[in-house]
Amino acid sequence: MNVFCIGKLSYDIICPVEGALKAGENISSPERIDSAGGKVSNAAYLLGKWGQKVQFAGVTGSDDFGAKIKKEFDSVQVDTSFIETSYEKPTIVTLNIVDKTSGTSTSVEAYKSDFASLRKRDFGIAPEVILVEPHDYNAVHETLEKNPKAISILFASKSTPEAIDLCKFSKYLVCSSAFAETLTKSVIDLRNPSVIASSYQALKNRFPNCEIVVILKEGGALYSNNGEIKVMPGTNTKVVDKTAMEEAFLGAFTYGFANNFDIEKAVTYGLITAGLTGTKIGSRTAFPSLNEVISYYGDKFGASGNLSTSQSNGSVGNPASTSQNTKTTTPEVLNSTPVSTPSNTVTPPTSPSNPANNNGALNAIPDVMPEIPKN
Repeated sequence: MNVFCIGKLSYDIICPVEGALKAGENISSPERIDSAGGKVSNAAYLLGKWGQKVQFAGVTGSDDFGAKIKKEFDSVQVDTSFIETSYEKPTIVTLNIVDKTSGTSTSVEAYKSDFASLRKRDFGIAPEVILVEPHDYNAVHETLEKNPKAISILFASKSTPEAIDLCKFSKYLVCSSAFAETLTKSVIDLRNPSVIASSYQALKNRFPNCEIVVILKEGGALYSNNGEIKVMPGTNTKVVDKTAMEEAFLGAFTYGFANNFDIEKAVTYGLITAGLTGTKIGSRTAFPSLNEVISYYGDKFGASGNLSTSQSNGSVGNPASTSQNTKTTTPEVLNSTPVSTPSNTVTPPTSPSNPANNNGALNAIPDVMPEIPKN
């Protein structure tokens, strides 16, 4: 399936340092990584890198940064014919200072007054998959309204009025923990299943027509499948840079739906890709190849994408079979954990084979992925 993307285009300068920044401190970075950026933009780049047919619509300035952004897209065959050039406003530039000890980054985004918006909104195409963010609200709104049959995926990192409104027109909402916690006015605590369930149910009540996936701060994902709220843990890779992990998840998740994956497999691909991305400094330069992700997935689920016999405690294709009491001979990686929930939520009552712990906390999330082997 072809994927049509609308999003913010920026140029990123990434500088890794040792330790957190302190007020008034002057530091130097021995490394500098220059790359085009933007959440949906980076996801589109990953899709192109993986051989997916992608078209991107956005705005750059008439400067060298804008030219470099298009060149990067061209290198992975992303169609840039819908990218416009603004002669009034320069390309957005973002400086990311990455603390290598924690993997966190501090970003400063430089732009002139407000963002440039797309002037052309009738793109004359009928995309099968649409990936957007609220950045250019009018263009996104019109595109979603004109293509109600498309698989539409909205990424929302902040609970802005634009993001909230666009949820009404999207089939899938992929959001940050911050978005979910702001709207539900509660902290997603993985130790408390009732809080997880009530938070997720509050989102479903607010956006009943959306399938919702929350990218957790801890590196996993909260979502639902077949009426059951589930938590899937992230990978146990050593994270040195979290800068592009969200968009790595987003790109891989979108790739899944463009290739007829179910939501379990799409989330799994997303978390594997995010985990591998975090092992390297940078954004696009840190993205793994599709073969790396397939190989990692195959190590767990077998070459066919199904669980091997020794790993039959749960499967991407059969989430109902997940049992946390089953012992296996291999590490349990990325097996989702059903959440014990109160009644009248989207999840049926917890079965006897999957009880909550006596203290009300989630059953132990299965062991997460081993570190990626070094080449």
